[in-house]
Amino acid sequence: MVERVQIWIVIALIGLLSACAGVEDEVEVDGPNDSFMVDGKADIPNTIHENTPEARAILRVVNTFSLHKMISETNMYWRSAEEIANYRKGPDGMLRTDDDRVIFTLAELDSVPYVGKTALRRLRAYVQKKDLIVFDDMQISQEVPERIDTSVMNVIRSDIKRGERIEIELKGNKGDRLLLMLRKISDARWNPKLSVLDAETRERMVEVNPWGTSDARIPQLNDEAGRGWEIDRETPYTVVLANTNQVDGEFEFSVECVGGPCFAYETDHVTIEELDELQGQELRRAMVALHESNHLRISYYDARMEMFSSLDNVDGVVECVYTGTLVETDTIPSNLLMNAEHTWPQSHGAFDGAARSDLHHIYPVTSQINSIRNNHPFCEVAEITREIGPATLGFDEEGVRCFEPRDEHKGALARSMFYFAAVYQQSIDDRQESVLRKWHREHPVSAAERIRSRHVQVFQGSKQPFVEKPHLVDHIADF
Repeated sequence: MVERVQIWIVIALIGLLSACAGVEDEVEVDGPNDSFMVDGKADIPNTIHENTPEARAILRVVNTFSLHKMISETNMYWRSAEEIANYRKGPDGMLRTDDDRVIFTLAELDSVPYVGKTALRRLRAYVQKKDLIVFDDMQISQEVPERIDTSVMNVIRSDIKRGERIEIELKGNKGDRLLLMLRKISDARWNPKLSVLDAETRERMVEVNPWGTSDARIPQLNDEAGRGWEIDRETPYTVVLANTNQVDGEFEFSVECVGGPCFAYETDHVTIEELDELQGQELRRAMVALHESNHLRISYYDARMEMFSSLDNVDGVVECVYTGTLVETDTIPSNLLMNAEHTWPQSHGAFDGAARSDLHHIYPVTSQINSIRNNHPFCEVAEITREIGPATLGFDEEGVRCFEPRDEHKGALARSMFYFAAVYQQSIDDRQESVLRKWHREHPVSAAERIRSRHVQVFQGSKQPFVEKPHLVDHIADF
């Protein structure tokens, strides 16, 4: 009898432990109609605002990861990841076709079924863990500038003397919604005061002077911070930072545009749609400005990882653009196997900064063909000295040593060269330019090239104007 009781106790304990384990292993999931957006912001602990580095990092992940990668790396519930992938496929139900969708905002991501607070928390945890949040579009200054605008997030760190007032001109667009913060970054018990004045009339538009030594924020109320303080006119403002105590201190002041147009205030701001109206050097200058206002500088490692694992990876296979050779990989392969080819050679100007990691001109190639191409100019080879499949090295009709890729990549290559010359203010020699223009005409933009360009835009922010608008090549007579 005693043995039977002991056996039943053991069975009960096993059942209890199993039930507890089941509770621990239960995966929290979002329902088909769950939402995370409230009043224009992602309403989870430590709110995420639209158009911030963190939001852009999350959107790069959902727009570029494969279904398998999204599930395995972000630990997202499979149904949430599947719905994101299905949304991106567009009407034809297939990825990498011309009707693929791009998720441009958190609000659009929130509209996808089964994507709610749980999915967003896991995406946020992933981008933070992998250090994918790019702050290159954040303007950080140790000195107080005379003027700031709302096109980037501005962060200013400096000293403020007792009783001192610091004035900064602020320019923005009607409809911009701003979050302004004046924080103490020292132990000194000084009192921060934050005001916004009309620059012309000196009328006080809004002012916050919190009790004691608390930080100052506009808007002051927590439930209004996510929406921001709205600019209702296109006129300069004056931001006043003040220390109302008799103690010196250090501060950090930040201005973040959390909604609205949020683009540069300058009246000569040009969008890609307006490039059609420009020609020659005026067009080139506009392309530089457009690039610099949108491009996010990505590390060279992250650019290569994106290219080999997602951008140019189809079902675990990456194709060499010069020869068509296929290589199986899901990460950055050995340098002895495959390399990142800079269409514009590093030795000719693509060796550092944003140019080195700009995926609009970087493609996967085998290490062998990369060594053969080296930094030779492109041409139509008349005398072959080296041949790897359809790619050749040799001399053109004028005896210049040069390289010719396979036909399938000639158009994209030409447009990449034009892109680099335009946005990084380089020049192409006449002989090579003539060949590139010929390839551009003979090999028009394909659906695959357009899709790749959109993927790169999501990843690094900048567009490839000659893919979006191929006719712009003819608007520049001499590259």
